[in-house]
Amino acid sequence: MISYLRKHSGKIIFLLLYLSLFIGFYLNETASGGGTRADFYLTWQYVLNLKEDLFFHYTHWEAIHLPFHYIIVSIINSFFEDKNQVRFFYCVISVLIPILFYLSLKIKFPKINNNLLLVFASALFILPTFRYTAIWANVQVTAHIFFLFSIFFYLKWKEK
Repeated sequence: MISYLRKHSGKIIFLLLYLSLFIGFYLNETASGGGTRADFYLTWQYVLNLKEDLFFHYTHWEAIHLPFHYIIVSIINSFFEDKNQVRFFYCVISVLIPILFYLSLKIKFPKINNNLLLVFASALFILPTFRYTAIWANVQVTAHIFFLFSIFFYLKWKEK
């Protein structure tokens, strides 16, 4: 039993920390003092406007970032029709961030034990910034996913 736990400790830790993210989602966790939650609700009407008209201009919005994230959220919203389902979907796909980080670490450090690399990548789940941005479908999740994809593919290219 102990050898099984030792062999799969990275996967167990990853799974437990990933599940803790869903508990935070259920509890509407935010460590940003409500800023991320407020940002989500403030920009939701912009997402709805983009759903109706993809070329809706955001100059009338005070707290808006680059529109790429909101275009993605509006597309996701067209499948779900409920903002909490959109938030849950973003919470689910936020797992790509630690996975891509782990895969990049495996390429960069091939001699280090994969369990250790997975535990290290799983540490992202306990970072407050990661948690509240994943729970509240924030622009940083989209940015991190694309950034880590670019690093991963760069490392794959460099390896060849």
